[in-house]
Amino acid sequence: MAPRRKCPTCGSKKWHKEPSSGLVACSEGHLLQDYRSEVNDAETLGNFTMKKRTLKSNREKKGRPSKADPKLYHGNRARYHYFQCLQLLLRKQVAALVRLWALPDAFEAVCRDLWALHISLLEQPVPPEPYFHLQEFAEPSKQKAPAQESDSEPDEGAELEELMRQNSDVSSEEEGGNTSDGPADAPQDSSGGNRKTSRRASETPISTIVILVLTCWTLRIPALYRDFIRAIEAYDLPYLDSTRYLPKSMVVHLNPGNTQALSPPHAPKALTIHTLAARLARRLKVNHETTIPAVNAAPVLWRTVKAMHGPPLLYHLVASVANRLHLPLTLHSSLAPELERESESAPHHPKYDSIPPELAFMAVVVMVLKVMYGLDGKPRVARSRDHPQSMFPSTEEYLQLLCKDDSDQTELFSSERALSILDLDPTTLDDYMDLCEKALVKGSREAGEGNELLQRFFPVEASRTVQSERWHGQEIDEMALPRSLYNASSEELEPGQGYKVYAGRDICGDVSTELETVLLRGSEWVKVDFEDLVGVLEVFERRLKNS
Repeated sequence: MAPRRKCPTCGSKKWHKEPSSGLVACSEGHLLQDYRSEVNDAETLGNFTMKKRTLKSNREKKGRPSKADPKLYHGNRARYHYFQCLQLLLRKQVAALVRLWALPDAFEAVCRDLWALHISLLEQPVPPEPYFHLQEFAEPSKQKAPAQESDSEPDEGAELEELMRQNSDVSSEEEGGNTSDGPADAPQDSSGGNRKTSRRASETPISTIVILVLTCWTLRIPALYRDFIRAIEAYDLPYLDSTRYLPKSMVVHLNPGNTQALSPPHAPKALTIHTLAARLARRLKVNHETTIPAVNAAPVLWRTVKAMHGPPLLYHLVASVANRLHLPLTLHSSLAPELERESESAPHHPKYDSIPPELAFMAVVVMVLKVMYGLDGKPRVARSRDHPQSMFPSTEEYLQLLCKDDSDQTELFSSERALSILDLDPTTLDDYMDLCEKALVKGSREAGEGNELLQRFFPVEASRTVQSERWHGQEIDEMALPRSLYNASSEELEPGQGYKVYAGRDICGDVSTELETVLLRGSEWVKVDFEDLVGVLEVFERRLKNS
């Protein structure tokens, strides 16, 4: 038994423990120094203090392996890569048009500047190039190595980094909400896009066609929307199935959504191109004070008159009527100066002032033809040899010439025509096979090897080539000759009399056969719907009547 310790103060060996405080005292009440009982301390605290401290395990949980293709890009990286593909497609389109139309070298420089301005005006800006993407995801083992050395510091650093990232995201959203054009409270996903809305038209491949159109307007090149559509349908301008024009190293990273966006099923419509071009021209004027000039009207008007097989006199008549109508001939009505209003109720910009110029000229051409021929089943005969109608052919001759099928190879194989391959003659069939070869073989990655094999083992003679624009000089010379005047009677109408205005929105109305032939030819050449041309014609006729 261990000897009892004496009290250093009184020498007593009798000790007892006080139940209230847990201290040891002698019989005289002196406390024993350097003694502490931890029983009461442990009982007053919670149970969590009895748990031992353990180190955090860095072992990764085993999960299912991801089946996603690691080569496909998503999020901001996919969006940046998508615009890279669009830019490369635009460069190939510029090279194709320069070679096809013999355009000047300045065409490429203007396209590059307009593309840069277009990118700066996007509602959702293009994300920056992900420089650190490989450093973040390529070597995860090196990033997790410092976590094994310390216990609490990596967790605190990760939490601090996460808080800083969230703070930067909130601040950027607040700053972006004040300057963006779209709604500030629109729900956006992690890639910066809106989940509830589809891809905007300004981000589709049609935007590259819009850049080409604006460049032609800037350089005063008289290119029409039908020229771009025909070049696309003939596969001379890269647009349809554009992924085959991109290198394989870029195509392999396209996700299904971007691949579908880069592969439009058909050529764009003329009114769609004009609407997007007018919108971009207006935004360039407002944001960058860059004005797109008016169209080069003289060549466009001459091409319209020639397409309708009119004599040279028709050009001067249409120009006079167009001047009377005050056609602005700009991409957007806001880019043209305001007209002097005859009354307070008159609009600053009349209706249909933002339509394609070739559509406006075609409507005026139909107006002049209605004045000369009537196109209502009743003949119009001039009573004087000096009348302009003497320089026009008869109604039957003109309609017969207008109905003549003079379409070229591209127009013949257009998707808008209901054509069966069983109806093709051997020459036309060869032209169709050439078009198929251009669409399916040329331009692809294996085009060089395939063409060499075809030329080596299956040599084929070159087929007949058809010019893109045939010149009907012989027919125009015949039409320009003064025709014999009929013996006009008092019951026959003169040119300009009995002019009928058809309502474009009257679905129950019936247009005469002669006028329908002219309107069908005009709408087909301008690449618009029949109803659109009828509506513009009605507005111009009423405007000319009220002027």
